Amino acid sequence: MYMAKLIIPIESSEIFLNIVDHLNKKESDNCISVFINAKANNVTFIGGIYPEYMLCNAELEPGHGLKNSEFAIPRDFFINMKNLKTDYWQANNTPHILHLSYENGRYTTVQFCLYLTKDILTKNQDYLPMDIFDLDVAHQKHIAYFKANNQRAFQRVPVTTLQYILHETQYYVPFEFIQFNGEKGELRYQRNGKVNEKMLPEHIKPPLSFALTQHAATQLTQICNNTESPDIEICIEGDAISFKSPEQSMTCILSDIELFYQRDVYKPQTILNFQADLWALKMRNDALWKQQEIKAANQCVLFIEGNEMFICSILDHSQSFKPIATNISIEDPLLFAYCPKTLSELPIKNMLNMTQTRATLTKDKQGEYKLNIYRNLQDRLPYGSIDLKPEQPKLKQYQALKRKYDETQEKRFIIQPDPSEKQGQLAFDEVVEDPFGFDED
Repeated sequence: MYMAKLIIPIESSEIFLNIVDHLNKKESDNCISVFINAKANNVTFIGGIYPEYMLCNAELEPGHGLKNSEFAIPRDFFINMKNLKTDYWQANNTPHILHLSYENGRYTTVQFCLYLTKDILTKNQDYLPMDIFDLDVAHQKHIAYFKANNQRAFQRVPVTTLQYILHETQYYVPFEFIQFNGEKGELRYQRNGKVNEKMLPEHIKPPLSFALTQHAATQLTQICNNTESPDIEICIEGDAISFKSPEQSMTCILSDIELFYQRDVYKPQTILNFQADLWALKMRNDALWKQQEIKAANQCVLFIEGNEMFICSILDHSQSFKPIATNISIEDPLLFAYCPKTLSELPIKNMLNMTQTRATLTKDKQGEYKLNIYRNLQDRLPYGSIDLKPEQPKLKQYQALKRKYDETQEKRFIIQPDPSEKQGQLAFDEVVEDPFGFDED
C-alpha cells in the first residue's frame, strides 16, 4: 500500500465547493465521482443534483504520482473536510489536499490533509484528528454524464456576449423564462405567467438562440466569472441546457420550456402611436435624475395635452418643465408619473437616430400603462419600456405650470449684442446719469 496526494488547487476551490454544497444527502448519488487522467495531468470531479450535475476540471501537480482511476468520495468526507478547515482556522483560499491510499490495483481510502501554518501545527499537533473514509466505485449516473458531456454538440459563444446577455436579464427579474433569438434580434420573456416580446439591444448579437431560467442565468454567471477562456460552450438538448468552460461544466433543466414557447404573447391595448424627439426626452430625463430632490422623489412626469408633450416635475423646492417635439394628437389631456432612473438606465446606443422615432402608449387589462420606445419606425417590437402611473388628479397643477412656462418664455433667454457693435456700447437707448452727481465743466 502507498499514499498519494490529490491536490485541488486554489483556483478551482470555488467551483469544487459549489459542487459539494449541491450534494443531496437523500439521494443515491450523494457523492462526488473522481476521474483521474494521469497522462493528461487532469482530474475531473462530478456531483450535484441529478440531472443538473456540475463538473470541475483541475490540473494535477507536477510529479503527482497518481494513476488513471475513477472512484467516488462520499458526502460525509466533504462535510468533515469543511468542518476541519473551520476548526483549524484554515481559509478556503488554500488548496484542498486529499491523501489517497492505493492497494491491489485501486484507490481504497481517502483522508483530508490540513494545510496549516507552523505556529498552529505546534500548538495543536497532539490533537489533530484522523478520519479515514472508504472510497466507492464512481456513480453510474456520474459516469454517464461524463461520457455524454464529451459527446455533446457544443457551440462557442464569446464570454463578452454572454455578459451582455446576463446583464440584460437583470431588467426582467423576477422572470420564469427569458429567450434570446439571435436570428431575429428579439427577446421574449415570461413573468407571472405573462409573455412579452422586445427587440434586443443593438450590442447584443448572440450567435445562437437559447432560453434561460433565473437559476440557469445564475449558473451561467458563475461559469463566466470563473473562466479565463474567451468563450463558453453551450449545448441545448430538449429542456436541458449545458454550459462548458475549460474549468467546469454544468447542466440546467428548463422545466416547462415548451409551454413557454407555445404561450401567446400578451398584447395590451394601444392608446397612442406617435413619433417624438426621444433624444431630447432621454437627455432631459438624465439631467433631472442628477438632481438630489428628483432622486429623493424618484419621480418625474409626462404631460400630454393637445398636440404637445412635456417632461416636467413639481417638487417642494423646484419646478421643471420642458416641451418635447412630437406629432402627437389627443383630445383629453393625460398626466403620468414615471421613474426617471428606469428611463436613465434604458440602453439607447445611437441617440443621434432617436431625434424622431416611434413610441406607443399602451394599457393592459389590469389598468397598467407603459411607454414603449422603438428603435425605428418599422420595428414590430419595442426595445425598451417604462411603467407609467396615471396622475390625473394633479392635472390642474401641471396645466398651471404650462401657463407659467408660456407666460415667462422671454425671461429665460437674453439676446446677445451684435458682434459688429463696439465693445461697451449699450444695446438699448437709455440716458445714464453721472453716478457721482458731478456736472462737466
